[in-house]
Amino acid sequence: NEGVFEGVAAAVMIHPWILNQVAMPMLASTRWTLRYHGVPAHAAAAPHLGVNALDAVRLAFAGLDALRQQLRADARVHAMITHGGDAVNVIPERAEMMLVARAADTDYLFEKMVPRLEGVFEGAARMTGSRLEAIQEPISYASMRFNPTLEAAFGRLAERRGRSITALDPTAGTGSSDMGNVSQAMPSLHAMLAIDDVAMPHTAPFEVAAASKRGDEAVLDGAAILAALAAELLSNPQLLAQAEADFAAA
Repeated sequence: NEGVFEGVAAAVMIHPWILNQVAMPMLASTRWTLRYHGVPAHAAAAPHLGVNALDAVRLAFAGLDALRQQLRADARVHAMITHGGDAVNVIPERAEMMLVARAADTDYLFEKMVPRLEGVFEGAARMTGSRLEAIQEPISYASMRFNPTLEAAFGRLAERRGRSITALDPTAGTGSSDMGNVSQAMPSLHAMLAIDDVAMPHTAPFEVAAASKRGDEAVLDGAAILAALAAELLSNPQLLAQAEADFAAA
C-alpha cells in the first residue's frame, strides 16, 4: 500500500514445512478484537442489577459454532477469549475475544462471511444488553496468486539441490500470509521446504525441527535456490516475461 514494491520485477520466498512444494495455497484472512461492555454488580447480592459482558462472549462463540455449518468447506473461523472478567464474585463488566476469519478467496470472505460474522457479534450484544466495541484490524491478508513459471523454475532448482518435489494437494491444510498481498501486485513465489516429516508449524515439535540439522539444511538450500532463481530472472528476459504473463493471466 505504501509503494515499497514499486519497480520490483518479482518476489520470491520460502517457508519451512513437512514437504518440498513449489507453492502454498493461501487463505484470505481478517481479524477482529471484540470487546463487550456490560454493567458490574455483586454476583450474589444483586446480580439482577448487572449486565454480564462475559455472557455476550459466550453467546458469540455459540453463534460462531452455528454459523460454521453454513460456511464453505475452505472457510475457517477461530477465536479465543482474552479477558473474561476481573473477579468471580462480580458480574463481568468487560469481556474480550479475538477472532480470525479466513477463506480461499477474498471476495467470499469480505462479501459473504464478514456480514454474517458481524451479525453474530451484534446479536450477542443485543441478547445480553451489552455494548459491542468491534475493532477490525486494518491489515488483512489476501489469497495467493500463483505463478506457474516461477514455480516450475523453483522445482527444477530444488531438485538440483537433491530435493524431491511433492505435488500440491488442494485439500490439505493451509494458512495465511502477507505474501498473498504481494502476489496481487507482482509475479510471486511462496515455496515450501521440508524440515520434518510430521511436525506441523506453530507447535513445539516444529520449533525443535527448526533448530535441527535438517532445519539448517533447509535454510542453506532455500538461500541457494532463491539466489539461483533470482539470477535466472535477471539474466533471462524471456523467463521474466513469461512470469509476468502468468501474473497478468491469473
